[in-house]
Amino acid sequence: MGHCTTRTEKLLDSVDGVFLDIGSTLVMGPHVSPNKEIVGHFALEGEAASRVSRLIMCTNFGAAADVCNALTTNGIVLNSSDREFVSKLWSDQEDAAVPIEGALETVQFLKRSGKKLGLLSDIWSPYYRAFTQACPEISDLVDFCVLSFEVGFKKPDPAFFELAISKSGLTPARILMVGDTYDKDIEPAMAAHMKTAWVLSRPEREVAALVGVIQNHWARPDLTVAQISDLQAAT
Repeated sequence: MGHCTTRTEKLLDSVDGVFLDIGSTLVMGPHVSPNKEIVGHFALEGEAASRVSRLIMCTNFGAAADVCNALTTNGIVLNSSDREFVSKLWSDQEDAAVPIEGALETVQFLKRSGKKLGLLSDIWSPYYRAFTQACPEISDLVDFCVLSFEVGFKKPDPAFFELAISKSGLTPARILMVGDTYDKDIEPAMAAHMKTAWVLSRPEREVAALVGVIQNHWARPDLTVAQISDLQAAT
């Protein structure tokens, strides 16, 4: 415990900013992402599945009807039950975020420590609203956000992280990326020369990455924790 505390403290002392993922890092929500729900519902495959998946996560929709119109524009024929499916998915996700225990206290701790805070997330608009309603205090504490539905691209696109670095005004080496997904959070952050903290809130979804790291085939993050509250180990 003491060794972990020392490592955490040294890591936090070495950075001026912390970038935080949202889903499964600060809040828990549906087990299946909305883009996968929609791709699965319409049985899309290949290029069509990729195109629609990006559409869902990288478009600033104002309502479920906008999603339906965008799908129609992309060549998908919707009947009344399809529209009901999209509408229900939208409304369900507007109320689906559940705060992770210790997340608010950890963000408060980071803010008190003088860190510049940013939210970096692949997320669509209804679930982001669910997050802001579930965690209004966290929303108020962060300095900026880079959200896929607002910027039009998503992780692990290097441009996503470059934009966040630019917004922070910090050098990459003085930034800590905190996220639960190795290939979307940790690996691209390391490629951008940031420090990394891997939150294994869903280890069953990270088995391949865990094996790769353990066998030294994949780069090891600076810190690996079971939950975000472990970042307060220095206290």
